[in-house]
Amino acid sequence: MSIFSEHILKLLNDYKRLLRRYLSTTEREKTIINLGIKRKSLRFDNDVILYNKAHRVVKDIEYWTAKLNRTATEYSGIDEFYQHLKSYLTHYRIENSSVVHVTQKVCCALVQAIQIISMTPSQLSETTVSKLDDCIQTIAKFGTKDQRTMLANALNKQRQDENPNLFTPALESFVKNHCDYLTFCEDQS
Repeated sequence: MSIFSEHILKLLNDYKRLLRRYLSTTEREKTIINLGIKRKSLRFDNDVILYNKAHRVVKDIEYWTAKLNRTATEYSGIDEFYQHLKSYLTHYRIENSSVVHVTQKVCCALVQAIQIISMTPSQLSETTVSKLDDCIQTIAKFGTKDQRTMLANALNKQRQDENPNLFTPALESFVKNHCDYLTFCEDQS
């Protein structure tokens, strides 16, 4: 069982406890069945299904808080639970039928990009250049400003030091997709 599954299962069980506190037995059972968070079904669910069920819980909370008094939900702990669950889910996304931690994916892509950039021209192949492009796209889309700056620095430094023509297309592609780094890269030239 993944760390994601363990934590989401705990959160879904916490939500069921919150429902027990605020809904009648019949309403609670109906909600649990509608959300698909009965213990029997949760036991066999994979990460993707749990991810989707957690999003359904978020929508359910949004529905109920819209109907109820806002201060009542804040006092009951539902608002705090909602914020925690929503925040936790923002760190993950579904990719290729699995749940991926976005920050970990970007860090791995950055390490791989720097390793590829550090290769000599004779070590590079079409496959490695394609991997570099994939890494650049991942970092550009999900990376923090610091991670994108680190990538731009590495590409620019290697372009200047080793082979000016080798990484220029990769750097230009990165800059084209992220105009805020255009000034940065021009200043470095």
